[in-house]
Amino acid sequence: MEHLFHSKQETRRHHSHLLTDQEYLESFMLHHHSKSFKNRRGFTLVELLVVMAIIALLVALLMPAIQQTRERARQTSCLNNMHNLVIAMHNYADAHRSFPSGVIKPDLVTLDFGSDLDLSPFPEPARFPFARDASTNTNNPPSGQLTLNAWTMVRFWGWHALLLPQMDQQTVNIDFKAAKNGVQNNLDAMSVQIPSYVCASASLPSRRPGGFGYTTYRGNFGVTASVYPDPNNPNTDPDAMPLVSGEGVFYDNSSVSFRDITDGTTQTLMIGETLFGLWGDGNSCCARVRPDMPYFDNYWQSSNYHFFGFGSHHSDVVNFAMVDNSARPISKNIDWNIFTALATRSGGERITAEY
Repeated sequence: MEHLFHSKQETRRHHSHLLTDQEYLESFMLHHHSKSFKNRRGFTLVELLVVMAIIALLVALLMPAIQQTRERARQTSCLNNMHNLVIAMHNYADAHRSFPSGVIKPDLVTLDFGSDLDLSPFPEPARFPFARDASTNTNNPPSGQLTLNAWTMVRFWGWHALLLPQMDQQTVNIDFKAAKNGVQNNLDAMSVQIPSYVCASASLPSRRPGGFGYTTYRGNFGVTASVYPDPNNPNTDPDAMPLVSGEGVFYDNSSVSFRDITDGTTQTLMIGETLFGLWGDGNSCCARVRPDMPYFDNYWQSSNYHFFGFGSHHSDVVNFAMVDNSARPISKNIDWNIFTALATRSGGERITAEY
C-alpha cells in the first residue's frame, strides 16, 4: 500500500510538471504573437494610391474589350432580326406571289386614307451622333450630331404593317379598311413596339414620338436622285430615275417577285439598317441610294417631311440582308459604285470587287 501511495504521488507531481510546461508554452506563444502584432504595420497612403492606380489601369484596359464584346453581341442580334424579316418576306411572297409593297398609295379619289399626322415636337429629342445632314449641303456634309424634334406621319401603310401576320404579330390588329391616322384602333396598333423591327444597338428616345413604335430597318428602294429629269431645266439630273420605280425591291405600290430580280438574289439588297423610323409610317418604309449623296447615315428634309437613307448606330458598319436571306455587315467605307450596283435588282452591273 505504501508503495502504491508513493506511486500516485509521483504521478501527480509528473502531471503537475507537464501542466506547468504547457502553461509556459502558451505564455511563450502569446508573447511572441503580441510582439509580432506590434511590429506589423498597415498600408501607407502611397502604397494605397499605387494599388488604386493599378486597379484603375486594369479597368481602363478591360472596358473597351467588354464594350466591343457587347457591341458584337448586339450586331449579332441585329443580323438575326434581319434574317427573321427576310424569312417573313419569303413567306409573304409564297402566299401573295410577290414581296409586300414598299408603301401603298392607292387612288385617293376612291379611298379615304385620312390625313398626315404631325408629331412635332417630340416629347424627347432624338440625337444621332453619326448622322450627316444633307438638307442644305448634299456634296459632303460633315458627320456630326443631328437633333431631330419633328416628324410627319404620312397616311399610307408601308411593308412593316403588311408583314405583321408573317411576323406572328396578328394581335396588333390593324384595320386596313379604315383611315390609317384617323381611327383609334389603328393609332393604338401603331403604338405596339415590335422588337424585331429595332436593332439592339439603336439609341432612341425612351419617350416615343406620338407613342408610336420604332423601326431601324428599311427596304431597298433602289437608286434615285432628288432632282428628276426636266428637259426645260438644265440643272436637273438627266439620268435620274422616277421616284415610283427605283430599280429596288420596295417602292410605291411595288409588287416585285423573285423572277424580277435578274441580278441575282445573292447580289441584291433587300433590307438594311437606318438611323430612325416609325414602323407605322409609310415614309419609313424604304431607303433610296442617291448618287448625289455617296455616303451612309444621310438625312434630308423636304418641306415637313423627313428622310433617312441607309445608316446605323454602329460606328463603322451597316448591316444588310440580301434577297436570298444572307445577312452581313457592310463597311461604311465601301466603294459607292459597288454599293449602287447592289441596290439595283436588274441593272446588270458587274461587281468585280469584294465588299
